[in-house]
Amino acid sequence: MLITVPQNLTIHHLTHSIVWFDKEGFLFIVPNQKQGDSAGEKQIRAELNALQNLVGKKKVGIIAEDRRSPIKKSKQRAAVATDFAQFTSAMAIITKSSVKKNISNIFLRFISSAYPVRLFTSQEEAKVWLRGFSS
Repeated sequence: MLITVPQNLTIHHLTHSIVWFDKEGFLFIVPNQKQGDSAGEKQIRAELNALQNLVGKKKVGIIAEDRRSPIKKSKQRAAVATDFAQFTSAMAIITKSSVKKNISNIFLRFISSAYPVRLFTSQEEAKVWLRGFSS
């Protein structure tokens, strides 16, 4: 795991992810290691509803771990991105590869997104960037 699940915060175990809010209010999302590689439509919808319920009516900065998505179909991934826009002010993705970070960040400059997305190799850098989107 690139992001360690803390012991001192309230942790929510969803079907495909483990999530929590840190003390600054950032929502952390890491994959649930116990689940398989794919998710069906009902599982995806349930996970999104659970996330929406946790966040409420506000938008938050998200720090997510770079892992293979359980969502295989591009149409489903597009729908998930649209749903995430309802509660996401910006998303920082933590990766262990500097090369992947640099190439992805160049690519992300040229695509349209409902919220800013950027890759980082450290949580500290991600938090500094996300603070710029706090309301």
